[in-house]
Amino acid sequence: MTDLPEPLGAADGVRVDARADVRVDARAGAREGEGDAAASATEDFRTTLTHHEIVFRCPDPQHELVDVRLWYYLDLPLPDGRRGSQPPPPDHLQPVPGGWELRWPLAGLDLDRLEYEFTAGRSGHPEGPDGRERTMFPDPGNPLRVEGPFSGSSWLALPGYQQPEWLADERWPMVSQVVSVPALRSAEGAHGAEVGDSAEGVESVEGVQGADRAEGGVRPLDVEVWNPAWAVDQELPLLIAHDGPEFHRLGALTDAIAAFGAAGRLPALRVALLPPHRRTSTYAADPAYATWLVEQAVPALREALPTRGRPILAGPSLGGLAALHAEWHHPGTFAGLLLLSGSFFMNEFDSHESGFVHWARLRGFIDEVYAVGLPPSRPAVALGWGTAEENRHNNLAMAARLEQLGLSVGRATRRDGHTFTCWRNLLDPLLPQLVAAAWPQEG
Repeated sequence: MTDLPEPLGAADGVRVDARADVRVDARAGAREGEGDAAASATEDFRTTLTHHEIVFRCPDPQHELVDVRLWYYLDLPLPDGRRGSQPPPPDHLQPVPGGWELRWPLAGLDLDRLEYEFTAGRSGHPEGPDGRERTMFPDPGNPLRVEGPFSGSSWLALPGYQQPEWLADERWPMVSQVVSVPALRSAEGAHGAEVGDSAEGVESVEGVQGADRAEGGVRPLDVEVWNPAWAVDQELPLLIAHDGPEFHRLGALTDAIAAFGAAGRLPALRVALLPPHRRTSTYAADPAYATWLVEQAVPALREALPTRGRPILAGPSLGGLAALHAEWHHPGTFAGLLLLSGSFFMNEFDSHESGFVHWARLRGFIDEVYAVGLPPSRPAVALGWGTAEENRHNNLAMAARLEQLGLSVGRATRRDGHTFTCWRNLLDPLLPQLVAAAWPQEG
């Protein structure tokens, strides 16, 4: 995925919870000091959804804003059915009494939910382009908020969208502990890359946790591990998650495991939330990272935790690519791979990503997968992606390729984009199916 602009102007104090789709006060988008009058104007002039169209509305009675646009991160087809450019150009709202408006027909829109923001300029700021300063902000009249690096902070449920039923189910009580593993030294895996040389723009949780220097050397990497409360000391199978802290916070991975377990759909297992270190380099098919993961991180987790069998490795986006790469180059390490919207870039579909600094290395690995006659190992694999994201093309191709190589591949899609909510919603059915295939002895 390409670099994303940093959202500006989001309302402070908005509560976001990956375990449920959250509503907040509709007045949260009003500027400080506007009070009840602004709230009333917002409630009277707001985004609405009908059976045949979305009417986006940005309240601005005095038309103080300029060049108001709708910002979204989707790969929507052009009206004639051809694939759109990526990222697609923002859509301009038109001035109308009360603010700005844009109408989107629902016909042909392969979405059940939409994440978006507004972006606008305000005249009188010469430091901005064309004398204007642009900001991004949530839809003031839409109370639905979501958090994530690949999308806007507002979202709409379109006709047909349903939350996963497990969000309301009972869950196993889970407790966490911290396990320290040897850090990946920058010289071992980052190849001089700095945080921010991104193909995906999700650096918020990585920082440089593994690169923080303590006196006398590199500080170990702390990994949060969640266990069923009643099985902390028991020998259990282990699931390791790339982008672990965000997958937990935004993708509700641990909540899903607790709900599936309580429903009898998963065995008791542990989940290790592996934080990334310089993810846009190390996750981009970096051999040094794969070696560190297999030879240092996994053994350290297994030594600290009573573990049964080979682990499952999960990852979204670039983290999915890194998971496949690690097992491919260290065959037999993992019993299963959960690959969600993996960045399996191909020249045919993803030439717009060719400016990514690690493009050649990433593409070299993908070419390797397509060139071999036999796979180096046969883990159980589950792939899932959104129907309106750019990675859908390369994910569909990768699923077919792995099946062609004789691997057992489960697949699922959701009518969504490249978002943590999409990946949360893909956990059912993919995670229970993958666990059953990878750990049949646990059934």
